[in-house]
Amino acid sequence: MVLNPLWLTLNKEYDNPTEYSRDALAEYEKTAQHQEAFSDIIAARKGINPDDMLSFYAWRAFEIWFMGAQNEERTVGQIERFIKQSYALDQYGRNFVFHRTTLNHVLNRYMAIGLIYKIKKTTHDGYHFELQIKRMGIDWFRIGNQFMLGRFQWEKGLGLI
Repeated sequence: MVLNPLWLTLNKEYDNPTEYSRDALAEYEKTAQHQEAFSDIIAARKGINPDDMLSFYAWRAFEIWFMGAQNEERTVGQIERFIKQSYALDQYGRNFVFHRTTLNHVLNRYMAIGLIYKIKKTTHDGYHFELQIKRMGIDWFRIGNQFMLGRFQWEKGLGLI
């Protein structure tokens, strides 16, 4: 899914992360009606579930990326490697296995609610944080956002970071 960054299409400041994500979804629904990732936009309407381990681990990657290098681009491969290196084994000592295509769908859902945007390049896709996220912060986006479900609503410092 390649769509315009929201900072090019949503011309207002947001105080409420749910309103921001709702407008992001509406904008992407208008422009992505016939793209293959439209199903990810529909899935994002239901919210991001932290009990889905890949969604949760992708969020952890976003937190670390935001704290250390929020202005730098990341690729699917870099996010995939981070998750595999950081969360290689589950609590039972089994490998956490996922397919890159599944990670793409997770990233599309985060893109649909306005966390990141993608720039399509010849050799790879580059992901960046949306300008609103850079301005307000990643905790602003997570806490109180109805599209970030369950454990995502914990206050800063209670186990997510």
